[in-house]
Amino acid sequence: MNGPVTENALWNVEYRLNVATNLGATQPPAGENWFAAGTSVNVQTSPPTAQTGVQYVCLGWIGTGSVPASGTSSSVAFTIISPSSIIWNWKTQYYLTVSSAYGSTNGAGWYDTGTSAYATVSPTTVIGVGGTQYAFTGWSGGASGSSSTSNTIVMDSPKTATANWSPTQTPTPTPSPRPPTPTPTHQTTPSPSPTTTATPSASPTNEPTASPPPNNFGSFPYIGLAIGFTSAVVVAITIVVLRMKKSKL
Repeated sequence: MNGPVTENALWNVEYRLNVATNLGATQPPAGENWFAAGTSVNVQTSPPTAQTGVQYVCLGWIGTGSVPASGTSSSVAFTIISPSSIIWNWKTQYYLTVSSAYGSTNGAGWYDTGTSAYATVSPTTVIGVGGTQYAFTGWSGGASGSSSTSNTIVMDSPKTATANWSPTQTPTPTPSPRPPTPTPTHQTTPSPSPTTTATPSASPTNEPTASPPPNNFGSFPYIGLAIGFTSAVVVAITIVVLRMKKSKL
């Protein structure tokens, strides 16, 4: 101090950035971080190491201060000019594997933790070679039930639904019987009811009338009639001729 001296203190303004996440890691690290006013900050997040059948999906962030209010990506850049905060949000998903030796399956995929899933298989009967068919008998593994659609599968971990089958003998097809050929029905003509002929009362006669001698020709009555008629004609002609002769005398 060999004379009057004046010292001026210089200050830098810094703002605090609070970083948080429900899963994984962040950069800068989770917690309290300080940045000089006007600094460009890039905040990132990364998922934790996942085992097979597990994945983590970043749903984005919620910000305050200099951080944008929300976003869906896994990183965000901004200039910090005020105290700020950012919270990252992740969700966990589990994979459902549906396994079947026969038929077609549905339901495999990623599911949010705690949600319900269903495994399906169709058809439930598959015809194989050599006269063997396979019938679906039910689900095992992470699924249960005996119908083509499994019971509810709660996805709280990676799961596998296995469709089980049992071989059965294919029945030999039986030919469909032909309908019997209808037998024609003969309609029986009803016999006419016999007509009761009234028996004539016997007329009192002194002597029975002589029956004509039997003949061998069914036309005998007609022949006799013709002969009688011819004889009458001849007699008539003869009488006429005689009268003519008499008149001439």
